[in-house]
Amino acid sequence: MDPKMDSGIENCAYHSVEEAIENGVAPVPFSFDRTVDVQCTIDVMDHLLACEATWHKGNSLAQTVFSCIYLLRLERTSSHALLNSYCRIIRATCSAVISIVSDARTHEEEDIFTMAYGLPLKGEGDEKCLSMLNAVEETISRQLRACKAQSSKKRVSEDTEPLQTNPNLEEGYCKALLSRIRFRKHFYHVLMCMRKPHGRGLELARKHIASCQSELACILKSSEFLASNVRGGSQNDIEERTTASGCRSIGFDASLNSKLSAPTPPRAIKIVSWNKAIEYFEKLLNDLDIICSFSMDPLLENILCSVVQFQKCKPDLVARAHLQVLLVQDGKLYGRDLIFDVISKAAALPEITKNHETQKNEFLVPLGQIHVVRSSSSPHLEVQLRNLLHLPHLIVRYQQFCRVKPNTMITWTLMLVESNELLLVQNLGRLLESDLDEMSTVYGTLATVENMVEVREFDSNKQCALELLAISLQNSTVNQKSLGQINWLLINLLKILCTNLAWQRRKLGKILQDWAVTSVQLTMALNRELEENSNVYVDENVCMKLSKHLLIWAEEQTYWIAYRFLTLGFDLELYSPSEYCMVYWFIYCILVKLSEKAQLKMVASTDAVKRKGKKKKDISKDVLNDQKLSPAVLLLQCYICLSEGLTMMLAALRNEHDAFQMPIAFNTEEETLVKYNYFRDAQRIVKELRSSFSSDPDRLDELRQIEQIAEHNRVALNVICQAGASDTSLKVSFEFTHSPCFAIAVVKRS
Repeated sequence: MDPKMDSGIENCAYHSVEEAIENGVAPVPFSFDRTVDVQCTIDVMDHLLACEATWHKGNSLAQTVFSCIYLLRLERTSSHALLNSYCRIIRATCSAVISIVSDARTHEEEDIFTMAYGLPLKGEGDEKCLSMLNAVEETISRQLRACKAQSSKKRVSEDTEPLQTNPNLEEGYCKALLSRIRFRKHFYHVLMCMRKPHGRGLELARKHIASCQSELACILKSSEFLASNVRGGSQNDIEERTTASGCRSIGFDASLNSKLSAPTPPRAIKIVSWNKAIEYFEKLLNDLDIICSFSMDPLLENILCSVVQFQKCKPDLVARAHLQVLLVQDGKLYGRDLIFDVISKAAALPEITKNHETQKNEFLVPLGQIHVVRSSSSPHLEVQLRNLLHLPHLIVRYQQFCRVKPNTMITWTLMLVESNELLLVQNLGRLLESDLDEMSTVYGTLATVENMVEVREFDSNKQCALELLAISLQNSTVNQKSLGQINWLLINLLKILCTNLAWQRRKLGKILQDWAVTSVQLTMALNRELEENSNVYVDENVCMKLSKHLLIWAEEQTYWIAYRFLTLGFDLELYSPSEYCMVYWFIYCILVKLSEKAQLKMVASTDAVKRKGKKKKDISKDVLNDQKLSPAVLLLQCYICLSEGLTMMLAALRNEHDAFQMPIAFNTEEETLVKYNYFRDAQRIVKELRSSFSSDPDRLDELRQIEQIAEHNRVALNVICQAGASDTSLKVSFEFTHSPCFAIAVVKRS
């Protein structure tokens, strides 16, 4: 049973912290022999490092870091400056880690991680922990300089007191202490810098991470010196040692808190070894460095790829919490980009100004000049319009098509002015919602504005005209109900992708239903709008065009989530070989749909560019004639070929060789091994794609993996085909050598 869930009990020699202190478990100082005192101090530092790594793995804080009696009664260490300052920085670090994990809410998978059990995580003077540690570091640094000066027979300019009594060991102990102190200081700076909003501290955090890695190397290097100068008996098993010297640390009792804190698991847990703790922090620093190197690009496709790539490193809880807090801050991407802006770019919608609140139904102020008033017709409006004719470079922004009660009068005002020349004035007074002709006029006006923005170069007016389209999206009947839900779904998706793989797959399975429902709602609403406005061409209806963009994007994300859900099953080893055929068939179907949506989005995004200077009847011809696929779609085609080839191979092996049978047949088709070799197509597409991804090393590695998988499976398929169905000596197995999701066939003769 996992120790975190174990309900066993162990006898405790002491019933309280005070009783343990009275019995000499945590003496201050450790010894009146200063050499022994320094050795014991280093052992406490090392054991705390092992306890911290154990806690980060999801164990109880009370039985790991706070099993240290010096942390429970920190005031007792005030006479020992080194121990006191180190314990304070440990306590401040634990508080910072709990804060980041709690804010990210990634601790649901390890609920016990953030439980403080009433422990003293904060205390008076903790805000000065860095200054106290700096003072101790400076004292030891002076002593180290004095040691080096004496060894080189140079004159010592500073009068310093040695740390301990053996001059031959002074330099080694100074280096060991300094590396541990400096690691603690830089690690605390890393946590503080990464918490700065909008990613402003990431560059500085990377510098501190590099310093941490350097100090960890020095800590590891000091182990040989410490092990050769042990003070007494050491732990026999190297894998069980929790200190560099191998000696048992003084001042720890994990069983004390099991009685003081009721929720604490009663049985003491196993602390990871010191070597494992060093390995853990090396990996944690590497993961944090990857997070700090994120490009902060608001393009959603790149963000999803980066997060998925990061998850391949199998980051632990603390690193994943930092990633989530970086991605989603105050409901915004990186704390600065509105989620609607991210969706607009991903779905190829018109961009809007960053300060435009798209989710609020407010009347807009046109460039601080005048207000557009929604009211019944009045003579004041005509006076206002006449005045506008004399204001160049002015766009009157408007509130587009609000649904109102029948027979309600609405004033529509839309105007573009360029160099005192009136390009378009539409004053649609007395508009009735029930009048389809008037509605068609409004949609035609919007289409005219869009064409003007695409064809004419109005630098001063283009952004404002794009705002008109964004407002029309906001207030469209098709999208108004779904926009808030899509924002929430995207934020939730980003948070889910930062959890561990098992939790992530379970949550993706649930959110997949929400995305599918949203896509269906968008489809139904769009169809309803098409029926209500059957006399308006879709290409001339801005609201409907934007609805189609949003629908294509939502469906694309739905298929991406489904693909991620299926591939995670391979990472978690949830599929048996008999299920591979079914899984690869589903992957094939999803990838085909994903490729179709990617092509539709590409056509929709490039359609506006192609329409410049072209007649409407020529646009459709250009789209149909342009069959060139983008590199991203071609990469999807590679995976389509792999999944289809594996599906056909597995189905044929089941039908002809009686291999990989399922209790219930997946389908009734009679696939045979003489069918088309899809792996050859994957190899051909890979060769075409190399030039497109020549500057992207990650994509080139991905292409090499695809090529290796295709080559192995192509050869294996040829061998099986040549042997024929009658050869029962062939044994076919599947291994995931080059990719965790796409297998290669291994053919052996028994």
